Amino acid sequence: MNKTAISWAEQTWNPVTGCTKVSPGCAHCYAEGIMLRFKRGPAFLPGNDSVFLHPDRLDQPGRMRDPAIIFTCSMSDIFHEAVPMDFLADMFAVMEACHQHQFLLLTKRADRMREVLTNPPWRWPLPNVWLGVSAENQRMADLRIPLLLDVDATIHYVSAEPLLRSLDLARWMVCRVCGECKDAHTPVAPPWPTLTTATDDHPFTGIDWLIVGGESGVKARPMHPAWAADLGIQASLAGVAFWFKQWGTWAPWGDRGRPIIVTDEGRRRTKFPLGQGDTVLTRTRKGGPQEELMGLKRQEWPPYQRSLL
Repeated sequence: MNKTAISWAEQTWNPVTGCTKVSPGCAHCYAEGIMLRFKRGPAFLPGNDSVFLHPDRLDQPGRMRDPAIIFTCSMSDIFHEAVPMDFLADMFAVMEACHQHQFLLLTKRADRMREVLTNPPWRWPLPNVWLGVSAENQRMADLRIPLLLDVDATIHYVSAEPLLRSLDLARWMVCRVCGECKDAHTPVAPPWPTLTTATDDHPFTGIDWLIVGGESGVKARPMHPAWAADLGIQASLAGVAFWFKQWGTWAPWGDRGRPIIVTDEGRRRTKFPLGQGDTVLTRTRKGGPQEELMGLKRQEWPPYQRSLL
């Protein structure tokens, strides 16, 4: 177990490390960089034996008495094909036993997630396990989110990080009762609407929590501010908890090096003038307002889970 700088978690637990790249969001994987830097495994490329099981780490959450929010398999994908069912069973047994903690699972392998969690040989769903998928662009959202919502879970969430294109998630943020309590394309300026709390009479179907963030690193791809702001609006109007994690390497307030122009389709160039929908971004400095979107810090927990945190 390790403390983490990830704003939406307090600890990481890695009984599995290593992975294989499967989509555009994997291109500059931070976990791969760490594995290569410290010579803990090969590159996350197809054909490499890059997934490692660590049975000696299974008991780590049980050693922590104080409740914690734990990002599980932050250095891997818990539903990677190389993780066998018996090892998954051991992991879920630990999560069930350690009910003082909240375990956050995040995957890009939504198909195997659904396969594993449909009538598994262990108790499911667990009240302290949150289930999420990554959605870096619309294609990945369209593929993964329906599979996520096809699996029972206490919390369903989406991580749009690194956000590489604009996303329309409105179809998965619909009120179960009226189906009309949101309009994701109505312009809303800060301050955003107050977060709506789900109740028994007015529950939500779809995702419960949306995380948004830009990419970090030397080769980071920029996130257009409008993409993140629009997702914040979509979440607010649907009563979905929204967590803006970071800008990453590129931001409107950056001040390092030469600025770049980013189009609303994600293309980048350096020559002016600006076109319609273009924005100017610069590499960020340390200590900047990484967690502020449109001048506000928005980091909301799923509302009906707050009493358990």
